[in-house]
Amino acid sequence: MRLAVLILLALVPVAAPVAQDASGSDLFAIRKNFGLFADIYRALASEYVDPVDAERLMRTGIASMTDDLDPYTVFFDEATTAAGRLSQGGEVGGTGVIVQEVGGQLVVVSVLDASSGESQGVRPGDALVSVGGRSAEGLGSQAAAGILEGEPGSTVELVVEGTPTRAGVDPLFLFVDRNKGDNVVAITEE
Repeated sequence: MRLAVLILLALVPVAAPVAQDASGSDLFAIRKNFGLFADIYRALASEYVDPVDAERLMRTGIASMTDDLDPYTVFFDEATTAAGRLSQGGEVGGTGVIVQEVGGQLVVVSVLDASSGESQGVRPGDALVSVGGRSAEGLGSQAAAGILEGEPGSTVELVVEGTPTRAGVDPLFLFVDRNKGDNVVAITEE
């Protein structure tokens, strides 16, 4: 099967015509090449000899397409787009949760008094399992802080493994509101 995938990949340059404007016969070429891209993606993601990170594979393909055009055409994913909109609008809400990477794990080191994080039960010492639906494993404190902040009034899901005083309720699923004035801080050094 690996040989078939490699042969399929070798045929891509032959099958990909030079892009023209999107009129008449070009729509056929676009559909054909999109189908070819989808077939190759599907084969690599599901049948490659080693495990493949399907999302990373797709993003690499997208980056290759935009890189081939010019240095000014870029792809922004949803998280980057949302962060840009928030920074331009100046309205950013936080959870009041301060995180630090400790021994490869994201840990809550402090929770601001009267913050939404405190009212939902986030405690210092809690280890983050996931933030906003993303696994906290390998996420890093800056990335976690970026997910914890967002549009004021919106909610972010936190899954934490609590301190020993909370034994028997792990993991704890919390929905924490992002409030204006509740800062989010990422401490990068251990």
